[in-house]
Amino acid sequence: MKDTTLFLIRHGETASNVDGVWQGGQGDDPLNKRGRVQSLAVATYLTQHLPIGALYTSDLRRAVETAEIIGEGLKLPVQMHAGLREYNFGALEGSTTTEVIAKWQALLDRWRTDPSVRPPGGESAIDFAMRVGGALQEIIAHHQAERAAVVAHGGSLSVGLAVLLGELDKWRAYQMSNCGVTIVTMRPNPTVIAFDETSHLLDIGTAIWDGADASV
Repeated sequence: MKDTTLFLIRHGETASNVDGVWQGGQGDDPLNKRGRVQSLAVATYLTQHLPIGALYTSDLRRAVETAEIIGEGLKLPVQMHAGLREYNFGALEGSTTTEVIAKWQALLDRWRTDPSVRPPGGESAIDFAMRVGGALQEIIAHHQAERAAVVAHGGSLSVGLAVLLGELDKWRAYQMSNCGVTIVTMRPNPTVIAFDETSHLLDIGTAIWDGADASV
């Protein structure tokens, strides 16, 4: 039997990524020019891994635009799944990292040690991990012995991958670049075949979210 395989793809670059703004689960920036070129490049990269039978995306604009470009290249319809959305940072969204640290340092200190803490108007880390992990498990269940591409966000993909691997406490090790590709197979345990592959972006450039800049 063929392996079930996921291609996890972070969306293309946006102006907020460049400016270090926390977009989160409510921000709805479009791709910038480089983000669109990155998306074309990742579509070409994925043609080397056909057949891919399904294409899912977060329903936020930056992810949908990336997925639509990929879908055109792969001749696949785009299926939106709200469970793949980025972390809802609530009142922190729309601010830069510097602004968040200046205004919300006490909250950030609690957040780092207590996954049940919710930013005002946002969601807790526990709820986020359960939501994204559940979305990925649902996709896996619907595509047994198939390949599926999933377009989402820096935070949702790093946390989702950590959930699949049973290593949620190590999520920071799985941060991904704009239009980087991570390939995971279920055989029967999740195994990372390639992590944050960016060879298709060498002439275009990309930026990785480093944990200090949460412009996801």
